[in-house]
Amino acid sequence: MGRQNNPPAPASSLASSAHPVDLGHHGGVEHDLGAAILDVIAAAVDRSPLLVLGMSSTGAIRFANDAVFQSLGHHPVSFIGSNAIDLIHPEDIDRAALALVSATEEQTFPHGFTRYRIAASDGRWIELEVLAAAVENVDETLIVAYARKIGHQLTMDEVMSRLVADEPVDQVLTRVCDLVLWRELGSQVGIAWTQGRSEHAVSTGVAQILVDGRDDGSPWAETRRTGLPFRGSADALDDDRRGMAQRLGLVELSVVPFFWGPQEPGLVTIWTTGDGRSPEQHAFGQSQLLIVAQLVLRWTAQAEELARFARTDVLTGLANRRVFFESIEAGVGAGAVLYCDLDGFKPVNDGLGHGAGDLVLQVVAERVSSMVRPEDLVARIGGDEFAILCPGVSRADADALAERVADAMVEPIDVGSVFVTVGMSIGVSHSHNAIDVATVERADAELCRVKQERAARPLH
Repeated sequence: MGRQNNPPAPASSLASSAHPVDLGHHGGVEHDLGAAILDVIAAAVDRSPLLVLGMSSTGAIRFANDAVFQSLGHHPVSFIGSNAIDLIHPEDIDRAALALVSATEEQTFPHGFTRYRIAASDGRWIELEVLAAAVENVDETLIVAYARKIGHQLTMDEVMSRLVADEPVDQVLTRVCDLVLWRELGSQVGIAWTQGRSEHAVSTGVAQILVDGRDDGSPWAETRRTGLPFRGSADALDDDRRGMAQRLGLVELSVVPFFWGPQEPGLVTIWTTGDGRSPEQHAFGQSQLLIVAQLVLRWTAQAEELARFARTDVLTGLANRRVFFESIEAGVGAGAVLYCDLDGFKPVNDGLGHGAGDLVLQVVAERVSSMVRPEDLVARIGGDEFAILCPGVSRADADALAERVADAMVEPIDVGSVFVTVGMSIGVSHSHNAIDVATVERADAELCRVKQERAARPLH
């Protein structure tokens, strides 16, 4: 075993110290066999791609394999004997110290991989996933840590944190491509999907034409049409795609569909180079990518739907009260507010039922929406009350709009069994400076005045 400030001992000595073996006695064939076993174990540890580190219960480093020095860049002379705690990122030290105490005092260590940031010799922080175990070594407890670089590969907690942070779905799925270890093998990955009426595709760097295609007889079009995966070479592609793939050194491809909702299937494409590696080498990463892509798209679709419901009147499809007042608070400038209330709606709702009342409200919403400009906002404020926010209009234009909207209510409405007619009273308020809540209140007051005047008129 290496001593403080000395180079590490030969691998066989390190393995013997870290993993003592009791062979019953120390002579004859058994002794030779035991030594050979330890030499094999030591060689395996030293050549392992995993970082293997042994330390005392206080964190003093006793030995390290070659992967440690290759990854972190520290010189063995200064590294062996130093304290592992000094290499850990300040934000991770408390967790590491608690893990050491737990290992030495309770003979337990956290199960599974734990993530730590470790200082490299050039000052960079290298993120590692660490798995450790406590081993009794002669007269002390030795902590043996096995670590692997996280590198570019994505983790599920990162996917979820990105979704919770409302990161755009294109960015999330671009990062999800890293579930496949494409960099290490020179491969390329792409995801294509349809959301609503929009077509989307992301990739690890290749053009969209190499990860998507529609109505062109390509593997992507056929996979969408049949729902069956495609596996083949660039020779199966059209001249443009084949030439592009050849220039990038891409030879074999796999296109696999995934289903995530009412939309047509999404597609995952894996491209590999012509050095003998096939897409099959990415089978596990591809399977994980399919699952995560489904999760991401379902999550974002549901989040968008919830956001839409939070801002939309479900019955009419108009903006709701919240959106109307948020728009005013955001600042509109000069313009007008029309506050509207239906006349004769209660007899329809009470006499013919809520179903008939709902139909009336939906027709009214359509008629009002057809009267306004694209920049105007029509909202259902509640019950049979509507409001129209009209930025930039003059008082005369606002009054003219109110007259057109009222006239649009004259035509009877078919509610299934009968035709009914409702009217609309409208209060108009104009602001030369900026529309605010006071503008809405004046429009509401004007509406009340209009309704009172109508109620006071004698019946003919």
